[in-house]
Amino acid sequence: MNHFQTVDVAPEYGEARGRNEGHYPVFRFPASTSPASSLSRPSMENWDSWISAALSTLSARNLLRSTRPINLPCSDDVSVEIETFDGPRHWDRASVEVELEEETFRQWLGDLPLPSGGNDREVDEKLAGKMLLFSGNDYLGLSTHPAVRTAAAMASKQHGMGPRGSALICGYTNYHCRLEASLAELKNKEPTWQVSTPSQSKEQALVLAAVQNRENKPTTEDYTKWKQLIQSRGRSFIFSTSFPVPIAAASHAALFVAKVEKWRRRAIWHRVHDFRFLSGLPVTSPIISIIVGSEESALLASRHMLLSGFHITAIRPPTVPPNSCRLRITLSAAHTFDDIRKLVAALSQCIKLPIVGGDIGQSTSKL
Repeated sequence: MNHFQTVDVAPEYGEARGRNEGHYPVFRFPASTSPASSLSRPSMENWDSWISAALSTLSARNLLRSTRPINLPCSDDVSVEIETFDGPRHWDRASVEVELEEETFRQWLGDLPLPSGGNDREVDEKLAGKMLLFSGNDYLGLSTHPAVRTAAAMASKQHGMGPRGSALICGYTNYHCRLEASLAELKNKEPTWQVSTPSQSKEQALVLAAVQNRENKPTTEDYTKWKQLIQSRGRSFIFSTSFPVPIAAASHAALFVAKVEKWRRRAIWHRVHDFRFLSGLPVTSPIISIIVGSEESALLASRHMLLSGFHITAIRPPTVPPNSCRLRITLSAAHTFDDIRKLVAALSQCIKLPIVGGDIGQSTSKL
């Protein structure tokens, strides 16, 4: 069932920004202190001057905005409440095992092309059972952890589930503050805030690019100024509704678990190594884009993987440029070596891989 002749691995995410695969574009800097002027890189002194001038203008117009956290009852010491574990448990598998209803499965197959000379007779034999999820974003397998689920449930029971409002009105709480502090500690940065939508205003994007490309380490005063400017001018921050309190509580718990359960980080890098060894592809990330070319080729590959018991979708234009369609595969700490072995075996039946890892056995992942 070798439908395809060539295979390529997409560049690492850090090198692929601006290719419209869900990343923010790479921003160049304006030549003058105005963010609307021509493209080139100014000195950071000009950026600092522009930011200071912008803040002065906003202050003179009484347009500087600030958050006013609503205080809700919550425990400050999550370590007392959270139980952690030294290895995988049965709930971890729930993050990578999914099941489709038969009707949904058939509809999905109906949207995919048949291989030359193929038919649907093989479908009936392979409908039953769970599928292995290799298309999610839960890289550490934290979504099903008891601590994360409990944190969300408790916060929902105490404070409700729905969003409250934008951060500048009534949607910002001490739960959000606590999460921001944990994220800042994780990254060894000054506390910032979360934005519910991925879109950025021009001012926000330019200021964030300036922060990322600053030659000297930003000071606390620099962070305060940048934060205040985006807080006052960033459309995605001003007009977005803050995510619900239970989401903030669950995210905070997930950060704590990720920090304590270090085996999860080791596990996901072991799976990257396993895939590299078994497939022969030079992957260095748990996010793997295998470029197969045309839309038909990508859809045929997706169909084969679906019938083999793998939840993997074809990525097509406009998400990626024409003739660079691909299978996007993501690995998780909840996957096992056997999962990877079955994955590579199935891939090898529809894509020509430079397999170097020896006998990879059967191709089905039906559980």
